[in-house]
Amino acid sequence: MGLEEIVKDIADKGKSEADRVNEETARSVKSILDEAESQVATLAAKKKEEVARDVERLKKQEMSSANLEVKRVILNARKDVLDAAFAETRSRLANLPPERNVVILQSLLKLCQEHSRVYSSEKDATLIRKIAPDIMLAGTIDCIGGIIIESADATVRLDYTYDTMIKGLFEQSQKKISELLFG
Repeated sequence: MGLEEIVKDIADKGKSEADRVNEETARSVKSILDEAESQVATLAAKKKEEVARDVERLKKQEMSSANLEVKRVILNARKDVLDAAFAETRSRLANLPPERNVVILQSLLKLCQEHSRVYSSEKDATLIRKIAPDIMLAGTIDCIGGIIIESADATVRLDYTYDTMIKGLFEQSQKKISELLFG
């Protein structure tokens, strides 16, 4: 066996060892890459689930916010309609035909006791002087109509102004009015 054969034998063994190491390294790299790909796939799936949950949560929040906004707009519109109905009713009372106003004032003046003082709007003061000259008209007040009756000693004051009556009726009937208007 000559030197060339020994060198060739060593080179063959070295090549064989290098091939074995390369194969082992390739298997090890493939195993590491497979493990990394598996971890990446697992992380990607988790992140995808997280993103899907976040998107769903945001959708629900946005829907909830939108529903609240719609409800607020509807409530404001209903309030505007109720306010307009109140204003229209108030306007009609303020502009009652004189003969109707006289009938109402006569009914209210019947509630007066002897020595009561009566306050009314300037417009109604003239009518009261005509229909009940014996009533003590103590002064005028800022209202659309009706009267305030005050006891002689000013300890009791009964408010029968149209303003107060309509406000009370509206507050008591607001639910019924709302049901009639909006179902």
